[in-house]
Amino acid sequence: MKARDYRLVVNGKYNRVAIMQRAWAIVRTNKRVGIVYTIGEAIRQAWNDAKVDMDNYKISQKPYEINRNLQLSDFYSNSRGNLAMGYCGR
Repeated sequence: MKARDYRLVVNGKYNRVAIMQRAWAIVRTNKRVGIVYTIGEAIRQAWNDAKVDMDNYKISQKPYEINRNLQLSDFYSNSRGNLAMGYCGR
């Protein structure tokens, strides 16, 4: 039996073979429980899953940035710059 790669995104590229395998798996598993999926709907769902995986991949590749210019008032201020100190008003 051939070892299959089910990752939808590999090195920043879509794995189209895995996307088609996911689509066929969606059709087969839903057919067993009585839900009828067309292959078009299943491919659309598999591509949506792949796009989510690509977004997660891109986020994981961004370097972590640390803002070292923080002041103590930054931790206690709301969006208007007023000190919130336990009171949150809008």
